[in-house]
Amino acid sequence: MIIGLMTTSGGRTILGWAAPLGRMAFTNYVSQSVIFGWVFYAYGLGLFGQLGAATALSFGIVVYAAQAIFSKWWLRHHRFGPLEWLWRTLMYGDPQPMRLSNAPT
Repeated sequence: MIIGLMTTSGGRTILGWAAPLGRMAFTNYVSQSVIFGWVFYAYGLGLFGQLGAATALSFGIVVYAAQAIFSKWWLRHHRFGPLEWLWRTLMYGDPQPMRLSNAPT
């Protein structure tokens, strides 16, 4: 359904907010793992089983929304997410250009 929706201009408008999340998928995945690990497991706050479903879901939505906002901001200034840049640099064996040449200051 989402793929079909993306073939229309209206669908691209509706779902366009998610594009930066996809371009920074590795960075966002690792960030979520660190954030939720720290909040829910014993090496952090240890809240696993302590929060109700609505509270945990709300927290997850807030983190996801924050990542969407951060990803959009980051990609206005940089070609890749931080971990995507590191991955490409290691794969090619040469530092990849990070900043966009026409990025706003």
